[in-house]
Amino acid sequence: GMLNTNGGTIIVGLIEHPERIIQEKFSSQIIKKNGRSFFDIGYEFEQESYSLDKIRLSILDRLQEMTQLTAEKFNDLFSLEFILLNSPGKAIKIVKIAIQKSISPVLNVEKEKEILWFSLIKRANGKTINVDLRDHVKIT
Repeated sequence: GMLNTNGGTIIVGLIEHPERIIQEKFSSQIIKKNGRSFFDIGYEFEQESYSLDKIRLSILDRLQEMTQLTAEKFNDLFSLEFILLNSPGKAIKIVKIAIQKSISPVLNVEKEKEILWFSLIKRANGKTINVDLRDHVKIT
């Protein structure tokens, strides 16, 4: 959705409701910084043998699956980076995903037998929504 609006930033590791995390193995990986709670994504990466490259390829594969476009279309539209957060006695990693707006609309494509279905997804008021293609694409 952010590709079709103004772009944006996603912080992976920011916890909206830290009080809901009750398992010690997870709660011990949380720090508080500037009144917000963050989970150590680096811990999760180590547990699951993830890397930023692996996550990037997974995102590109999913975008390709959803849009039927090649991965090259999205190469310059998003980036991932680790950010190190320090608190007394502990340092953790979170991930920043920076998303650029696409020059042309990115359409979702679904094939059903011989029919192609197109939809346009955007971000609005903090939600992902489907919008009417006729308002955004000139159909001739």
